[in-house]
Amino acid sequence: GAVVHVENRPGERVAVCLTFSTDGVDPGDRRLGLPHLVEHLMMRTDGFAVDRALETAGGYSFARTTRDVVQIVVATPEGAESAISAVLRLARLGAVTRESVDREARVVGFEGETRTDEAREVDRLRSDMMPD
Repeated sequence: GAVVHVENRPGERVAVCLTFSTDGVDPGDRRLGLPHLVEHLMMRTDGFAVDRALETAGGYSFARTTRDVVQIVVATPEGAESAISAVLRLARLGAVTRESVDREARVVGFEGETRTDEAREVDRLRSDMMPD
């Protein structure tokens, strides 16, 4: 299942966070696994068109993968309808090609290779505290 959280403060940006569970997917290293790859593919929807549109309007988007969830966050000054529309466009994933999967797999692999020793230690401690 997915959870959507919308926060609207008058005169400020509207933020929408789509969180979906990856529990039971890829029991190995979550940072290098399927959930992280899907996160990358989602954020590349329409060749970054969603991200460019948000930035042009004064907003932004980001995503993150944790041990149990993938989150997509969109913030925009254009109101809740615009933010929800953007997050739904990202969640649709769009066309996925073998080339796009290969490209993003290389990016995810590079991110894993360039992680600091401190970040790796934090991951190890989390895994010790929350075993699968």
